[in-house]
Amino acid sequence: MFRYCLFLFAIFASSLSFAFSYTLELTEDELQEKIEALMPMTKKKFFVTVMISDPNISLRENSQEIGIQSRIEVIAPGNIKGTGRGEIRGTLVYNAMEGTFYFSQPTVVNLVVDKVPEKLTPKIQSIAQLAAANVLSNRPVYTLKDENLKHTLAKSVLKSVEVKNGKLIVTLGAF
Repeated sequence: MFRYCLFLFAIFASSLSFAFSYTLELTEDELQEKIEALMPMTKKKFFVTVMISDPNISLRENSQEIGIQSRIEVIAPGNIKGTGRGEIRGTLVYNAMEGTFYFSQPTVVNLVVDKVPEKLTPKIQSIAQLAAANVLSNRPVYTLKDENLKHTLAKSVLKSVEVKNGKLIVTLGAF
């Protein structure tokens, strides 16, 4: 009898948790809008100023990774001014207490800047990475709305994040 009751409870609990799950689909365009609101990002270190702007979002199919192709502008001593492109890669992390998603562990890759000595590229990449980490890791990319009952019920647990068909699919659940 105890096993039967335990079995019924397990089935009820699993169906209840399914009932309180919520799937959020974010398109590249929606993410583009959110990231654009965080730009431009500027960081100055050791008299070198790096500005990141004009983001272009790309979701990486069958992964959790988001890429942000951006314009990079550099101003350094010695009348050095250059522009180029770089990509910031990272994933989303979920803060259940706030009901917010943040860009996690932004990494600057594929950095190419014209009119700047090649020996400065590692320093520029380091400064750009600091700028990206300061802004993207600390400002929410997406926030669940307290007015939305499904959002409120689903706030507690992030079940999965994946990219499918050009959309970021986020599954949240109460359990």
